[in-house]
Amino acid sequence: MKALLLSFLFVFVLCSTANTQWVEQTPGTSNYIWTISAVDNNVCWMGADGGVVLRTTNGGTSWSNVGGGAIGTNPVYNIFAWDANLALCSTCPGFTIAFVFRTTNGGTTWTQVFTQAGGFIDNLWMFSEINGFLNGDPVGSRWSNWKTTNGGVTWDSTGLYLPQVGNEAGYINSMFVNGSNMYFGTSNSRVYYSTNSGTNWSSQSIPLIDSWGIWFNSPSVGLVNSPDNITVTTNGGTTWSIMPIPGGSGNILSLTGFGDQWYYCRGNTIIGSTNNGGLWTTAYTAPTGQFTRMAKARNGDVAWACRDDGGITKGTNVGLPVELTSFTATSNGKEVIINWSTTTELNNLGFEIQRSLEGKEFLTVGFVTGHGTTTEPQNYGYSDRNLDDGKYFYRLKQVDFSGAYEYSDVVEVEWRAFNTFLLEQNYPNPFNPTTTIGFGLKEKSDVKITILNSIGEEVAIVVNEEKDSGYHTTEFNAANLPSGVYFYQLKARNFVTTKKMLLLK
Repeated sequence: MKALLLSFLFVFVLCSTANTQWVEQTPGTSNYIWTISAVDNNVCWMGADGGVVLRTTNGGTSWSNVGGGAIGTNPVYNIFAWDANLALCSTCPGFTIAFVFRTTNGGTTWTQVFTQAGGFIDNLWMFSEINGFLNGDPVGSRWSNWKTTNGGVTWDSTGLYLPQVGNEAGYINSMFVNGSNMYFGTSNSRVYYSTNSGTNWSSQSIPLIDSWGIWFNSPSVGLVNSPDNITVTTNGGTTWSIMPIPGGSGNILSLTGFGDQWYYCRGNTIIGSTNNGGLWTTAYTAPTGQFTRMAKARNGDVAWACRDDGGITKGTNVGLPVELTSFTATSNGKEVIINWSTTTELNNLGFEIQRSLEGKEFLTVGFVTGHGTTTEPQNYGYSDRNLDDGKYFYRLKQVDFSGAYEYSDVVEVEWRAFNTFLLEQNYPNPFNPTTTIGFGLKEKSDVKITILNSIGEEVAIVVNEEKDSGYHTTEFNAANLPSGVYFYQLKARNFVTTKKMLLLK
């Protein structure tokens, strides 16, 4: 019989599992649950025996069976949901023919989109709403690798040839995807690895006979589990070593990780570590049944674990993406300046800057690369230019290396183009020895800013060049001047204005 394995996207976690709470939910089925696809804190899908597909859109408060129909009553071994509406699932009646079904309306209707004689489907994974990958057991001495570029409507195996070695086979939910890096496990002490989204593969030996589940919590650190052992890599899978874990009864069927924290399920327990596997403790014991699968939300801080009797356990406060400490947007008449800061980052690919006019439909206007993994505070900035007058709304879409993402809160800013010339009071004032001078230009101009002493003599030139319209700042350093009262004067086209400043040393 096929074994249940892990398939789940990586997300950032910056909180302790000591605060994680595991509680029972009411799924409305007693069937064996094989697979989970957790989208976010609210949306989660599960596949079970009898053609049952469970879906929640309210964080598990209620579950609905949206299976049946074209799926029939066969076990749903693998599922991947992109959101509350788009999902793909696989069945394999009698282990002789494989089917993939697709829904775009939350399971109201299902359409068969893939059929293959033999070749049990092990893994489904969508990189985006339109691009995805299908992996199954070998047929005709080659692995069943297929891709879609239209949301799963059609599948193509062109250019994805991977020969079978010996009599190796795969395991259900044994794939992990981290950006363009892909891993899947086999039955012959190896893991297959691709750096280009499945076009080319290499194999990596591991000290386990079977690789039932795979998870990477960073580009370099990952775990693979067999029924009774876990092996770890710290160099992206080049080498692997056995990780000490507690004993126990039952098979290790699934695992997940975030930061230096890990969970795996064995028998009726969930085992967790908060120090990268240095110490493991029991995090939860189920009231009935045996755990078969667990998965953390791709975008959020909850996780679900399912069991062979239909039981479902939800974990809250399981980890968050990159933690923002500030996020602001300010207008200066020339551009909108967006600034944000983080405290720590884990596998942070970067930030999409998204803008909206009405606060509903957001468009990506820029991207700022993150710092990967760091425990040091980081500061970021972005300038949005060429805007029309009006109120704008901004948010950040933080993306990790696996494609998982999280949205920030929304900030708003009023932007108006300068329709006049402006000279601001310097800041700080009094100053020693540097100060900042801000000025605005209603049109592109030759600009001259000079420093005058108390009797009107020119003692310094701060700016003497052409500037674009909008708001500008310049720094004045008075290290070579004595203390006293000074004046600074702006000349732009026919506009001339002067302000007073005080240098105190």
